[in-house]
Amino acid sequence: MTRKGMGPKEYLLEAYRLYHGEGVPKDLAAALKSFHKAAQLGDPQARHFLGIMYLKGEGAPQDLAEALKWTRLAAQGGVPAAQTNLGLMHLGGVGAAKDEREGAKWLRLAADAGVSEAAFNLARILLEGRILPQNHPEALKLLRQAAEDGFVQARYLLGVMLAEGLGTPRNDLEAIKWIRLAAEKGFVEGQYSLAMMFLCGRGAPQDPAEALKWMRKAAQGGLDRAQFNLAAIYHSGLGVDRDYAEALKWYQTAAERGHVPARHALGVMHENGQGVSVDFALAEKWHRSAAEKGFAPSQFRLGQMALEGQGLPQDELEAARWIKLAALEGFAPAQAKLGDLCEKGQGLPQDYAEALKWRRLAADQGDSEAASALANMHELGLGVPKDDLEAAKWRKAAAKKGYSSSQGDLADLAELQSDGKDSSILTELANLIELKNARPGPGKH
Repeated sequence: MTRKGMGPKEYLLEAYRLYHGEGVPKDLAAALKSFHKAAQLGDPQARHFLGIMYLKGEGAPQDLAEALKWTRLAAQGGVPAAQTNLGLMHLGGVGAAKDEREGAKWLRLAADAGVSEAAFNLARILLEGRILPQNHPEALKLLRQAAEDGFVQARYLLGVMLAEGLGTPRNDLEAIKWIRLAAEKGFVEGQYSLAMMFLCGRGAPQDPAEALKWMRKAAQGGLDRAQFNLAAIYHSGLGVDRDYAEALKWYQTAAERGHVPARHALGVMHENGQGVSVDFALAEKWHRSAAEKGFAPSQFRLGQMALEGQGLPQDELEAARWIKLAALEGFAPAQAKLGDLCEKGQGLPQDYAEALKWRRLAADQGDSEAASALANMHELGLGVPKDDLEAAKWRKAAAKKGYSSSQGDLADLAELQSDGKDSSILTELANLIELKNARPGPGKH
C-alpha cells in the first residue's frame, strides 16, 4: 500500500537514504521495502537495486530467483548496470540456467551504453573465442573504452594485448603505460607484468631495481608467480646481491600456495645447502611433491636421487621410472640420462636403439652431453654402424654451447627471461579468460 503523496521517485529517494544512512539511521530492511514500493510503481532503478539486494542478501535472506527477476525487469527497462549484472548472471548460471550467449547479449547492450565492467567482460569473451567468434580488434576497442574509463583490469589486459600485438601492431611503449596504470592501482597481475617488462627491457630500459620493486609488490599481494620469481631473483643474484635467506622465504611462501616450480627450487636449495644445511631427506620431500604434480625437473632429480641413494634408498628401477616420466615430458636432461640408462641397462633392459632414440631427442634440444654420447655411439658402432662422419657431426654439435644436463637447476625453471626474446612472459590471458569459473558481481549502481 502506497502512502499519500508518495510516487516512485519519492519512494526511491527514501530507499536511497535508508540504504546509505543519509539523514536517517541506516536500515536495509526498510530500504528494501521502499525499493519494493518504487519498483512496483515501475521505477527501473529501484528494480535494479532490488536485484542487487536480493543477490547480496541485504535486508532479506539471499534469494537468487528474486535477484534474477528484478534484475531482468531493470535490464529490460534500460538500466545499463542491470544489463551488466544480468549478463554476468547468465554467464555464471546464477539464479537461472547457464546461458552464455544470452549473457553476452546483455553485456553487449551494457557495453554499448558505456559500462566499463560490461565492456571488459565482453572483451574477454571475444578474446577467448568460445561463446562468440574470436575478434581481437573488437576486444581491443572494448578494452580501450573500459581502460580510458579507469577500469583497472581493462588497463592491464589492454597492456597485455599491446605487448603481444593482438589486434594491433606490437607497441611496448603504450603497453607499459597501461600496465603501469594498473600496477599503480594495486593490481597484482599488472605489478608482476611491469616487473617482467623492466627485467626484459620491454617498453623501457632494463632496470633490475624497478623490476625488484614491482615484483616485491606483486609477491606481497599474494601472487605466487611473483613470489617464485622474487625468490629466483635473490637465488640467482639477478641485479641484486645474492640472498639465500630471502630466496628460501619467498620460495616457501609460493610453495605453500601450491606453486610447483617453487617446490622444486626448495628441493634444489636443500640438496645444495644454499642458505640451509644440506638435507637430502628434505630435498626428496620437496622434489617428490613437485614430481607428483608432473613437474619434469623434479621427476628427473627424484630419479637421480634414487639412482645415487640420496634422501631415499638406492633403487635403479625407481630411478628409471622417474627419469622416464620426465623424459616423456620432453625434458632434455632426462632424455639424455635415460639414454645412459638404456645403454648401461640400469633399471631398464640394455637397449642401444632406445639409447640412441632418447639421446637424439635430447641432442635435438641442444643438450651437449647427449650429443657427445651420440658421437661416441657412432664412433664405436654401438647400436649403429660405425660412422666417423656422423660421429664428427655430433662432436661438433656437442662443442657448441647448448643446454647441458649439468647446468644449474635454475635454468630448468626457466621463468625468468632477461634477454627480451620471450614475449610470452606477458601472456596471462589463460588466467584472465576463465569465464567458465567466473563469479559475477553487481555492476555500477
